[in-house]
Amino acid sequence: MTKEPWFRIADNPKAIETLYESVPTLGAVELSWLEVRAEGRLSLVLRLPRYPDHPSPKWDTRCNAVSVHLAFYGVHQVELSGAIAFPVLDVAVSRQGDGTIAITAQGSATRIAFACSDFRIERFDTYIDQPRT
Repeated sequence: MTKEPWFRIADNPKAIETLYESVPTLGAVELSWLEVRAEGRLSLVLRLPRYPDHPSPKWDTRCNAVSVHLAFYGVHQVELSGAIAFPVLDVAVSRQGDGTIAITAQGSATRIAFACSDFRIERFDTYIDQPRT
């Protein structure tokens, strides 16, 4: 298992490296979307803990929050348990000795774990953060 930062394991780390001086970890991130597809693909949308230092000029300047869409391919050994209603998770991404990528996402009442062959940072959604009522 390697100790590379999560984004450097992605096929396209520059997608996020260009936005941040220091890319945030995936600790205490809110899961806003989870999709498991039959063809071995899994997608996660995670709310990042802070807005980018260098946001895209295409983004609405009123926005103050960002989510990242991560797409995982060649997914196997999927485990899902617990509540999935906007859980806050600590997500770990690591490359294993055999080259596969292991992902675990653990929260107070939620656990997601799986392995995959590769993953991409697909896109970002920006929005105006408003407290939940």
